Amino acid sequence: MENNVWYKISANKIATKNTLLKLGLKKAPSKKDNNYEKYKKLFIVNLAKARGVKYGVKSYSQMYMREREKILGNWQQFFTSFCSNEEINTDGHILIAGINDGQEIGFLKAKHITGVDISREAIERGRLMYPEINFIINDLVKFTTDKDSVDTYLSLRTLHFFKMPEIRTILSSAYKSLKKHGEIIISVPGGFLTEDGKIVFGQKIENDIVDRQKPMKDALKIESLLKETGFLKAKTINKKIEIFVIGIKGDV
Repeated sequence: MENNVWYKISANKIATKNTLLKLGLKKAPSKKDNNYEKYKKLFIVNLAKARGVKYGVKSYSQMYMREREKILGNWQQFFTSFCSNEEINTDGHILIAGINDGQEIGFLKAKHITGVDISREAIERGRLMYPEINFIINDLVKFTTDKDSVDTYLSLRTLHFFKMPEIRTILSSAYKSLKKHGEIIISVPGGFLTEDGKIVFGQKIENDIVDRQKPMKDALKIESLLKETGFLKAKTINKKIEIFVIGIKGDV
């Protein structure tokens, strides 16, 4: 493959071993196997823990911020400036899908922030650090909130983990939750931090192959789904380590 490179890290091996032991499996299941989805979700959790040991971080939030700051500089300054340039409202009610423990957005000064994540461990940690945020433990595919109640819907580095039908369901719920002219911001990771502290652009797929085109492909698929859902002015903005997809709810 011309655009792919081989890249292996010990964190992956540790996560794989721990996941297989937990599930009582001898090898990683294929996508057609009944155990695949269970394996994938547990592997993501174990990979976060394994990387935490390697990098001295306690959550994906800290890992992601390190990756961003390698390319974008101070994350708070960058994101605040980005929202200002794109005229995105960060003062009203913000719903954050896949909030983890909140460290990625803890600097926001919105009137009300609701954060949803499936990880009980991350949510409990977040509640201690940011008591002003309304943390909710839930699966994004199943989560719904009041219609026309949210000013801005934000999901950083989360939706690309889901299958296309699941993303459609999530975006449909997001659309219903947003007020008229409410905005949606979604991001896809453009790369990741290696064990030697370097940034590799792309996303890892099966067998530790890095597909350098996948981040943009994922972002463009999400942009297409935003338009399909009814969002206006949907567009993709590539900031290398972070690829944003944004849109606006119309008058409906």
